[in-house]
Amino acid sequence: QIFRTGQLVWLSIPTAKKLDPRWEGGWRISEVMSPINMKISDGQRTRVVHVNRLRHRIQPQPNDPTIPLQHHTSNWYPPQIEHLVVSDTTPTPTQPLVNIPRYPCRVRQPPERYM
Repeated sequence: QIFRTGQLVWLSIPTAKKLDPRWEGGWRISEVMSPINMKISDGQRTRVVHVNRLRHRIQPQPNDPTIPLQHHTSNWYPPQIEHLVVSDTTPTPTQPLVNIPRYPCRVRQPPERYM
């Protein structure tokens, strides 16, 4: 990954709890200190972090034709759902239920040398 000054990045939060967010946005690279250390700022705070804790943040453009406008179409109608009709009659089994043992019966016998 190549980071440059002025890029927007996500900052990893390694001590996040179970339901806490794992990434924090709004950070901008203010200085490239070395190939592995970056100085980032969110306007109020400044930190020096390793590049392993950073990810590129991509901002979608408002008029980008590659982004589908699924939620902004005015001719969208919800799908029609056919309701199931449940009959009051219960089906009868074609064969009578047979009580099948769960485990086969086994008769314990002493070994042949003791007989």
